Amino acid sequence: MKRSTLLPSILAATIAALSHNTAVADTLSLEEIVVTAQKRAESLQDVPISVSAVSGDTIRDAGIPDFEELSATIPNFAVSRNAIQDTVSIRGVNSDSQSGGEQSVGIYVDGVFRGRGVQSRFAFLDVGMVEVLRGPQGTLFGKNTIAGALNISSAKPTEEFESSISAKYETEHQETELQGHVSGALSDTVRGRIAFLDRQFDDGWVENSGYNETMDNHEWAVRGTLDIDISDNLMATVKYERGEFDNTGAPYDTIVHAPGAAAYPGESTPWNSKINIQNSGPGLDLGTSYYMEGDSDELSARFDLDTEAGTWTTILGYSTYHFERGQDADFGPLPVLSYIDREDFEQRSVEVRFASDNDGNVSWLAGAYWQDSELEATGDTPVNSGFLSVATAGAPIPLSADWATLAGTVGNVNRQTGLDQDASTWALFGQATFQISDTVSTTLGLRYGEEEKDGRQWANVSDLSGNGITGGALTGPVLFAVAPLDVSTHSVDNLHRDEESLSWTANVAWDATDDIMAYATVSTGFKGGGFNSVALGVLDMATGQDVTTQDDIAYDEEEAISYEIGAKMTLADGAAEVNLAYFFMEFDDLQTTQFTGSTGFVVANAAQAETQGIEMDWRWQVSEEVRLSGSLGWIDFEFKDYATAGCTSEQITTSGLNAAGCSAAGINDLSGKTNQDTPELSASLSALWVTQVMDNYELRSQLDLVYSDEYYAAGDLDPNVIQDSFTKTNVSFTFAPQDGQWDVSVIANNITNEETYQYANDVPLFAGNHFGMMQRPRTLAIRGRLNF
Repeated sequence: MKRSTLLPSILAATIAALSHNTAVADTLSLEEIVVTAQKRAESLQDVPISVSAVSGDTIRDAGIPDFEELSATIPNFAVSRNAIQDTVSIRGVNSDSQSGGEQSVGIYVDGVFRGRGVQSRFAFLDVGMVEVLRGPQGTLFGKNTIAGALNISSAKPTEEFESSISAKYETEHQETELQGHVSGALSDTVRGRIAFLDRQFDDGWVENSGYNETMDNHEWAVRGTLDIDISDNLMATVKYERGEFDNTGAPYDTIVHAPGAAAYPGESTPWNSKINIQNSGPGLDLGTSYYMEGDSDELSARFDLDTEAGTWTTILGYSTYHFERGQDADFGPLPVLSYIDREDFEQRSVEVRFASDNDGNVSWLAGAYWQDSELEATGDTPVNSGFLSVATAGAPIPLSADWATLAGTVGNVNRQTGLDQDASTWALFGQATFQISDTVSTTLGLRYGEEEKDGRQWANVSDLSGNGITGGALTGPVLFAVAPLDVSTHSVDNLHRDEESLSWTANVAWDATDDIMAYATVSTGFKGGGFNSVALGVLDMATGQDVTTQDDIAYDEEEAISYEIGAKMTLADGAAEVNLAYFFMEFDDLQTTQFTGSTGFVVANAAQAETQGIEMDWRWQVSEEVRLSGSLGWIDFEFKDYATAGCTSEQITTSGLNAAGCSAAGINDLSGKTNQDTPELSASLSALWVTQVMDNYELRSQLDLVYSDEYYAAGDLDPNVIQDSFTKTNVSFTFAPQDGQWDVSVIANNITNEETYQYANDVPLFAGNHFGMMQRPRTLAIRGRLNF
């Protein structure tokens, strides 16, 4: 394992120069960043919590397409793509990946909660501001923000007519991107804005010889927004957004062979951007190694009523999505099994709140929230019974003698799992800030909520026509208690959960000088419990009967308490800002997800954890031509009690137990160890240089360095899949007239072609081999923009 020191050294030197060089011209000052982290419009420097904010202009100028690339520049924030869904981590805390799971990081777009991973797919459409709120946000944003919240504001309609169109072509992977907007007044009282995005590429960065494919992705989205002045003091904002996506192929690559492991057949050379994934036979061959297609819709209406005492705000939200995803689930060339899952989701929400004005010694905010949702999630796992029936006794998976009978009787089989769930929640919340003196204020917040969930979860085995399998040697679920199906046929129809939660926060802020604000905060967070959508059931081996109950499907809520101290500093007569925070968090009943090795998950409350760290964001207008900015994150995450973690492939093979048995035996005790996707140190440094060219033109040159310490890429902390530390380098050059009517850019990312992965797992059937989700290598893009 290697550790890079280049970027941290540069960053330390830059900060030292910033802290000592305050002799800056009076004309230099940074543009104020306004955020709504506390549901009020406030300067970032006045908000006494750890927040990183990135404007939509910054995102567009840098060509950042999604959260995964943005997260690299924000301390203690990581987004990784895996075989099931994206995982969002803040301060080392992340969510499980099965469909019934709640998120640890809440995502809000214009005040509407997006609690499902797929709902964030088009979050970067025509962005106004992205705010990353670190630490529990349970008081104002509610449950399932135990690690933090992403607060996203879309660009607003304008009084004056404006429009833009941007076209980008990336040469390495033949990616095209087209986006733009039109905005302006439709009448004296109505303003409108329409934004669109279309992105596609058909030449990915990993070649799969099994299907002779790389990646072919296409996604588009459109949003329409109206601002309506109903009266002098009442304004309505109505918004509708539609998105569709159709993706095939995935950037899986072979990472490493453990010593002595059997060779992975086909394209087995580790990390050469080649892999061999394919399937054959009825029900197994999907025609691709991976596909995902779906759509999403969101409709919202916001009403703001200004009164002499303050502002009433009402937000109505309706959102829905559907997707289907399929992949070769053995991740190799053998015709063993596939996996196809689907989700249909519908959500309605209402939030009503009142925010007092800021005049006087007390300002406060109070409100109520209600949400109702319906989820239907299903998963199919077609299995090649004929292949398994002829496997030898030394095969990497345990086999039943009944497999030969199964193959001769019904051929390939399909394991089916599913969850139908209705959930409703309501909450009352309030927060008040008291100005104790000219320099000291304190804020107290409280939220009480209740949630009810009802559902049905099931699992069964059928032939490919959907007929259940029984009779003869196949009587009961005994056959299916062995891998790779590992399922006990069941249907639990009366799932029910009631939860009550009380979250609070207490904060003290001190204006030490006109330019330095220090604060201390204690807050609590709550993540709801739920039902495991892919629970495979429990079999009584003595009787051969299924004994699955709600206790085998449900898991409880987790709770956290966080302590944070920090400072917001304006330096060099307004030309520089440095924001610092130290945090310590404790988690109880931490929800954990274990991949069983049979395309199933075991979800349980199995761990206690602590995490502490430091976060820093800074920016400095060095001169009229040069601006520097950067971030630094240090984190120390430790499981205090996690004896039943999922085992590595090597541990399962050595123990002679199956995946569930190895976990229950405590063979992979992770107590005292860190979490996946949690580098101890991360940092970024950005330098922007604006040069005047030929009197009326300018050249904007930007250099970005992004550093990450090493981290585990798998939840079982397998030492074979540690991503070494790295530094990625991005550069861009933009030529434009000073009136801003157009610009042309060349954007190169990861120019040193660092080979990295954020997610990894074992290759089924080949113990000691691993595959990973390869992150995008070097890219070179040309972009042109017109502004009217």
